[in-house]
Amino acid sequence: MPFIELFVPEHKSSTELERISNILHEQLVAHFDVPIQDKFHVFHRITSGRRFFDLHYGVSNGQRSENWMLIKILAGKPRSLEAKQALYQALSNHFKVQLGLVPADLMIVISFNQLNDWSFSEGQIPSSKNLNSNPAN
Repeated sequence: MPFIELFVPEHKSSTELERISNILHEQLVAHFDVPIQDKFHVFHRITSGRRFFDLHYGVSNGQRSENWMLIKILAGKPRSLEAKQALYQALSNHFKVQLGLVPADLMIVISFNQLNDWSFSEGQIPSSKNLNSNPAN
């Protein structure tokens, strides 16, 4: 049940944002044990005058560019180091191949919390039983 905020340059089009969201969600489902219908992504387009970042910090090859983006993932259950690494690598690879994003321009931060830290609707704390049932089906 991740909630994801993506901070991207202001020049990204709605079509690009949709492609980013779709790639991200595919990889979350494949590598991070996220149900297919659990998709909550919010994009923040940030002007260049409001984005300040070091070009080299943590980068082993090349440097960041004006295309740098940050993905903040708030997830409800902890994942293993292997699952996190698999997600990081998959996102880096798929964004490079499908979007032409240089790997140095992708930063990902993951935080975890508990099920009782969420209310998806109706002011109620969810139960894992409620999350796994879908009355529309």
